[in-house]
Amino acid sequence: MSDDNFNRAGAHAAIAMRHDDLKRVYFASAVCFDRIYIHGGCQEAAGKLPRPLNDMLMYDYETNSLGPVLCGTAMPILCKHRMLSIGHKLLVVGGWDGYKRRHHCWMFDTRNLQWTLLQEIPNYDPEQAPAGLSSHTLSQVTENYFVVTGREGSVRYQKRFGSIFSLKINPERTKFEYCRMSHQIDSRSGHSASVVAKFARSSTPRPAVLIIGGRNSTTMDSIPLKTFTEPIKCPDYESDFLHKLNSTRFKSKAVNTAFRLQACLTISNWVILHGGRVFNKMRNDVIGESLYLYDSLTSRWYEIPIILSKSAEQHQVNQNKEPEKKQKPDLKRFGHMVANIKDELIILGGALNDDECTNQILKLTIS
Repeated sequence: MSDDNFNRAGAHAAIAMRHDDLKRVYFASAVCFDRIYIHGGCQEAAGKLPRPLNDMLMYDYETNSLGPVLCGTAMPILCKHRMLSIGHKLLVVGGWDGYKRRHHCWMFDTRNLQWTLLQEIPNYDPEQAPAGLSSHTLSQVTENYFVVTGREGSVRYQKRFGSIFSLKINPERTKFEYCRMSHQIDSRSGHSASVVAKFARSSTPRPAVLIIGGRNSTTMDSIPLKTFTEPIKCPDYESDFLHKLNSTRFKSKAVNTAFRLQACLTISNWVILHGGRVFNKMRNDVIGESLYLYDSLTSRWYEIPIILSKSAEQHQVNQNKEPEKKQKPDLKRFGHMVANIKDELIILGGALNDDECTNQILKLTIS
């Protein structure tokens, strides 16, 4: 196959909707039954002491609609935190509450709309739990165990290396317990973590957590999961979308991963990255005009250019009832999220620069 045929593979982008409630960065999000839940965040990326938002939104893929989630209990006020879906519940870990970094865990039930602050199991060694977490990662590795990575500490103190903790949630989803892992990684902030079933760089391909970005370096850290006795649980994915990734031929390219605050999605052996901010650049440091793909089976990087769809304006929805106008998709963004529903990628939220956030939801189709 010629290079011209390789270059034809791209991601076609269209604006799904615009809504001013989406103007936020550093929020937590998770997909639960084809609905994207968006919690907290802040309205500007600048400043060392951001003010977290006290709300929760839900985007329904089927109806292409966005609205607030009216919770029956008080919700945590957080930004720079992490969220994962566990069945019909959402687990929230860490974050900045406007006063300090937290390491606590909350559970949100999407059926009865109730928030629950989980009880921490006492540990007589304070070093076993993180001092505080923000811009960290949260990865589910078994049914009840999670891996948390990132720098810890107060606002004025940050360690020079990255810490790794295992987080255990009891089966009743009411208590949690941290334990510091012996493995260490480079100091990172605003990085991403992906659980893959097979990592080809090891002598025998085995499950691992891949840590990408978050520092001015192209190195990738890997956390082996052989110490966990329970079966490893990889993120759920759409089988049709995985087939599309495996059957589409992309041109291999060396990717410089010295960026941070990117959005990350894991589809089996594929790690998909979008956007972020690069280092050593005072202006125009926000990226996002391409998707970066990493195949853990072959340890190869690929780049997919994002192509603006000609019908983008025909399918967009403006729920703010503002005058319709021509508007290009905001591709360059950071502190956002990317998700896979059906055969499409959804890009949502994030900041365009230190002072401005986007109000667009984008849908991408790879072909």
